[in-house]
Amino acid sequence: MAIYSSEGSLAKAPPRSSRGARGRAIAFMTIALLAGSASAWMVVRYVGRHAAAGPSIPMTRVVVAAADIPAAAKLTPDLLKTVDWPEGSQPRGSFEQLDALAGRVSGAAIVAGEPIVEARLSAKGSGAGMASLIPANMRAMTVPVNEVVGVGGFIHPGDLVDVITTMQEPMGVWASAGQPEFRSKIVLQSIRVLAVGQRLASESEKPEQVPVVTLLVSPEEAERLALASTQGKLQLTMRSPSDGDDAETSGVSPRELLGSAARLAPAPSASASAEPVAARLHRPHHAPKPLALTAAPTTHTEVVEVLRGDRVEQKKVGQ
Repeated sequence: MAIYSSEGSLAKAPPRSSRGARGRAIAFMTIALLAGSASAWMVVRYVGRHAAAGPSIPMTRVVVAAADIPAAAKLTPDLLKTVDWPEGSQPRGSFEQLDALAGRVSGAAIVAGEPIVEARLSAKGSGAGMASLIPANMRAMTVPVNEVVGVGGFIHPGDLVDVITTMQEPMGVWASAGQPEFRSKIVLQSIRVLAVGQRLASESEKPEQVPVVTLLVSPEEAERLALASTQGKLQLTMRSPSDGDDAETSGVSPRELLGSAARLAPAPSASASAEPVAARLHRPHHAPKPLALTAAPTTHTEVVEVLRGDRVEQKKVGQ
C-alpha cells in the first residue's frame, strides 16, 4: 500500500514490527502502573487496619507557654495555650484550663512550650514585680557593688553567693597590743541573687557592670548584711548551685595572715631590749629618780707634839 505525503510524493509505510513493539511497551507500562497502584492501595489498607486495631491512648489537655515568659510577669491569655498530653504523664501541678491561671504571676522565667506548673508560679494574690518573687518570711535587700564586689560582672539573677565583710575588730576581743585590727569574715552563705541592677532575669551571658545587687535574705540575715555593709567593706563570692555545705571559718586578720610578730620581726641585737616595741610604746612613763648626791671626802688632820729639849713643836699629820 502506498501512502502519499502532503507534498504529493509517495511515502513508505512504517514496518509492522516497529508498530508492534511500541504497542507492547505501552501495554507493559499500563500494567506496571496498575500493579503499583494496587500494591500501594493494599499497603495503605493493611497499615490502616492494624493501626485501628491497636490500643487507643487517652489524652488530656495541658496548659503550656505560648511564648517566652519572664520572671515576675502576669500571665495573660496571649502568653498561654493548651496542647494534647498523654493522660497520666502530665507534669505534677499542671493546669488543664486557661481560666485556672487568671491573675497568676510567674515566679521564674518560663520558655515557650514549657508546661505551666504550680512550682513555677508565685503565691496567689501576689502582684507583678519583685514582690512576687519574695517567699514568706524572707526579705529583699539591695547592696551597692562595684567591679570587684560584683565578681567582675558575672553575677546573674538566680546565682548563689557568699558575703564577706572586712572591718575593724572591737577593742578587747582580738585586739593586739591595745589597738584594734582589721579582720575579714564570711558572714552570709548560700544567698540567692534576686536582681542585678534593675533586671529580674538574665538577658545575656556576657558580664555586665551594675551599681547594685538585690539579695534574698531572712530578717536575721538582713541585720547582719546591714551591719557588714555600713561598718565594713563587702565582697561577694560566687558558689556552685550544687554545693550545699556551709564552711565554718574563724576569719583572718593581717597579723594572722602574715604570721606572728615574733616570727616576722628581725632578731634583736645584744644591746636591744627584749621587750616588744608596741609594749614599750604603750608602757606608762615614769619620771626618772633623782640621783643621790654624796659629800666630797674630807681630810682628817692629826696634831703631833714633838719635844726638843725645852721646846715643844707641833706638827700636823693628814690622813
